Amino acid sequence: MESDKKVTAEIYKYLERELQRYGVDEESINENTIALDNELPRAYQQAAFADKCVTFYRKPSNRQ
Repeated sequence: MESDKKVTAEIYKYLERELQRYGVDEESINENTIALDNELPRAYQQAAFADKCVTFYRKPSNRQ
């Protein structure tokens, strides 16, 4: 859980730097941060599901 928070913080920092580099205003940065808050949990769920699928289908008996 702690590593998830660390990764999320790094993503925030990276995105903020990129947005500022391209001259995006503070309001847009805040909107993107809110959108990221909403999308990251979904992305983690999708990644976890994909990982379970790969693990399941690695076993030859499950590939019938």
